[in-house]
Amino acid sequence: MVLKVCHRCKKEFNTTQHYVRHLQRKRPCIAPEGLDNDQGEESNADIKMSPVCNQKVTTQEEEKPKIKKPKKIKIYKCDVCSAVFNHRQNKYAHMKTCKKVLEKDKNNKIKELNQKIRELRLQKRIVVVNKLDVTE
Repeated sequence: MVLKVCHRCKKEFNTTQHYVRHLQRKRPCIAPEGLDNDQGEESNADIKMSPVCNQKVTTQEEEKPKIKKPKKIKIYKCDVCSAVFNHRQNKYAHMKTCKKVLEKDKNNKIKELNQKIRELRLQKRIVVVNKLDVTE
């Protein structure tokens, strides 16, 4: 049961709503080769067109080209090995596994522990000297 037929492409529609939606679409249908557009029995004069469809549509040639402003790209640099990253998170992940950072941290830890050992030895000497002074 065909109710409507498009006058441009000869497509058949069972419901009026589908036919109306087909005629009001943004890019109108194109007649297949060998089919003349003037052969349609119906015109779309009986179809209510929305006011948006009747407005002038600008084409891409008429539109002004948009000028894109260059984005400022912040660069993140590893302080130890001078590796460069586009995102802060990438630098953070790198810092967890950077061999130079790990070596630097290891050396710093060793220096701190050696310093603590020296301090404890000095305290022990002071305590030993104080005990010797007390016993004498």
